[in-house]
Amino acid sequence: MDELSDEDRLTERCADLVSCKRFEPALARLFQTKPAGEWVTVAELDGMAGGPAVTWLTSPNAQPGYAVIFFCDDELQWSMTAYYNVARLFETTADGFAGSGFKSGSTNPSFAASENSRSGE
Repeated sequence: MDELSDEDRLTERCADLVSCKRFEPALARLFQTKPAGEWVTVAELDGMAGGPAVTWLTSPNAQPGYAVIFFCDDELQWSMTAYYNVARLFETTADGFAGSGFKSGSTNPSFAASENSRSGE
């Protein structure tokens, strides 16, 4: 079996981050603590060593509740994007995410501010 390239490992890690339920608290931290366009390392979000930088922007079509997540590794000149349903993320549980301070139905300051600025509120 062929060993995965560094780029393939990054792709798998980032795909897992946006698709696996166990990583939802990490994404919640991204949307809660980082304003749109501010870069952070994936390692800061998921606690695993290494990884690319990540940021997010609101949907380019102003689709309510959606964001585009950007992953980038400058050293490898690698990038990946994912379209993400942030509203679903924060409606996942009635109790919110443990330790995140976010409760379902409450406002996410970073994401809500970006959504409001796009809609002119």
